[in-house]
Amino acid sequence: MPLSRKNILCNIDIADGDAYLDYIQIPDGSMNITTQFAYSGLDADVTVTLQQSLDCKNFDDVATILLDKDNTSSTVNVLDVLTIWIRYRIVVGEAHTGNISECNLIFN
Repeated sequence: MPLSRKNILCNIDIADGDAYLDYIQIPDGSMNITTQFAYSGLDADVTVTLQQSLDCKNFDDVATILLDKDNTSSTVNVLDVLTIWIRYRIVVGEAHTGNISECNLIFN
């Protein structure tokens, strides 16, 4: 299957608290997801959880990504995901400042 790409401009202000990205429909036949978050100015680590759903109503956790306050991007590869919908849950934890600017995805 050829690669499919998606770029999401997030502009999530950490000061606003926990958040979700919008639902994303997985391209037909894709089972592998590479995700890279770009961010800046974090004063503490932030956790992002990839969630999956078949009905776009009930979501379950699949993988967790740590956005390290000492870096400006974080990438994870998740293999053998058999689903139709995904979303990302952002938990700011101890962080009070910073911004998640974008989420880049590759499906295959």
